[in-house]
Amino acid sequence: MILVVGATGQLGTAVVRALTAAGCPVRAFARPGSAARCVPGLELVLGDLRVPADVDPACRGVEAVICTANSILPAPGDRVGEVEHGGYGNLLESCRRHGVKQFVFISAPVSPLDEKVPPIRWKRWNEGRIRESGISYTIFRAPPFMDSWLAVIGSRLPLRGSENPTLGRPFWFSRAYLGAVGNLMERKGWALVQGPAQRTTSFLAVRDAAAFLVNAIGHSSARDAIFDIGGPEALSWTDVVEIYSRILGRPIHAFAVPPAVYRAQQLLWKPFSAAASNQMGLIWLLASCDSVVDMRETAPLFGVRLTTVEEFLREKAGLEEQERSVLA
Repeated sequence: MILVVGATGQLGTAVVRALTAAGCPVRAFARPGSAARCVPGLELVLGDLRVPADVDPACRGVEAVICTANSILPAPGDRVGEVEHGGYGNLLESCRRHGVKQFVFISAPVSPLDEKVPPIRWKRWNEGRIRESGISYTIFRAPPFMDSWLAVIGSRLPLRGSENPTLGRPFWFSRAYLGAVGNLMERKGWALVQGPAQRTTSFLAVRDAAAFLVNAIGHSSARDAIFDIGGPEALSWTDVVEIYSRILGRPIHAFAVPPAVYRAQQLLWKPFSAAASNQMGLIWLLASCDSVVDMRETAPLFGVRLTTVEEFLREKAGLEEQERSVLA
């Protein structure tokens, strides 16, 4: 039995789909009232990661755990960071108690700004707790997912057809941000890029990240190992905007927002909304640091065929055309 924690998030949903498609016995841990759905072959356990009595039965009889849970975009009433602190502590303790053999965790690349961006600082802290837990671990450090980050520069196209999209969560700040910039490319031909247009990233598709997590289960090379993962190409924002121009069939002009603007927003929001501050901090990090990974060895090792940004966006554009045809 494989337990998926964070099963109703965008990445967790993709993990559950991949596991059930492969015929693996899967248990999904989800909150009551969350967007949990009935998937053939899926056992659903309802509970709160912050409550030890809820977590313990979820880990019973489990051989491996895939954990993608986070509180970056909190649900109403949540306190930011509770999942990453007490929740992960409860989970690791239950995993030890029930003899879980492998813990697979999604983390983020190391950067010089780790300590100044709380969600990344929490990732690094939990990496340490996982490594010291005595449970065999596999940690994947993934760059920005194209499913979300290609949307925040000014297009809703990456969200087309997404199941439980991260940017679709009911958090007021992310919804307001996307509402302001979500159709800039389609309406005005503008892309609002974070940091210098030359900033380079190996954008990764959520489905490819899910494939790494799933294929790590029982993999001999994944035992007690940390892997930096990314997409098949390192693209600048200029490259991404050119791809959008080809797909949308119109000139797109990139407007680069200096990293200092996002840093100022992070500090400005901190006294009022920790979650809003953290989102600005993540954008500040993306605007300030390249995130480039050579995948020529790691992708074949785990049998993952990586998706390019152009493939991803063309697929989304195709879905949009299908919807238009149905409506017509």
